[in-house]
Amino acid sequence: MALADYLAMADLLEMAPTTLYCVKDPEGRYLAVNHAFVERTGRSSRREVVGKLASDLFPGELAARYHQQDDDVRELHQTLRDELELITEGSGQVAWYLTTKQPVIEDDALVAIAVVSIALGTPAALGAEHPLRPVVAHVRDHLAQPMTVEQLAEVASLPLRQFERLMHRTFGLPTKQYITQVRVTAAAELLRTTRLPLAEIAVRCGWYDQSAFTRQFTKVAGVTPGEYRRR
Repeated sequence: MALADYLAMADLLEMAPTTLYCVKDPEGRYLAVNHAFVERTGRSSRREVVGKLASDLFPGELAARYHQQDDDVRELHQTLRDELELITEGSGQVAWYLTTKQPVIEDDALVAIAVVSIALGTPAALGAEHPLRPVVAHVRDHLAQPMTVEQLAEVASLPLRQFERLMHRTFGLPTKQYITQVRVTAAAELLRTTRLPLAEIAVRCGWYDQSAFTRQFTKVAGVTPGEYRRR
């Protein structure tokens, strides 16, 4: 695809409420965005976003994360695929997205970076006989304990490969990312609704110490647990 095609995608996805889309120039300035992305920045129109940098639109730590991702794509000319990200919406609720960043190459030179973030929908309630129902309960009830994909496949009474395919089809995520999603969601809820020390939240949600919790939470939320709580 040529750059013009990537730019045109913003119009095609203008009314896609669960897909954030943007195209940046090599310096990180936004060239095109769709409506969902505009809403994500807290602005009201494309004109307020186009031409800006991430640092103009997002808090410092989050903008720094986006710039670092862009640097990786720019330097390696490789796609950054399926990055799990937590986004806090205006209501204070959290939403989960899978983000892919694609380098746009013309005449062997990078001319832009296209970014698409797709919301992970909440699957319909699993029926009583659904093989993943005990897995969901197990993850929820054992957050503080180590978990492996193999152990969860046993909980589901399924062969490993069949289990992993079913997890991805049901939740849109590999099993390890699903576990991370549940843990970070639980931690975000505790950060919003309690004054528990960060070290205690870390242990309750499955991290062996506060520094490991901070690294993982910051990776997917774009801000540290302390900053998330302050907001």
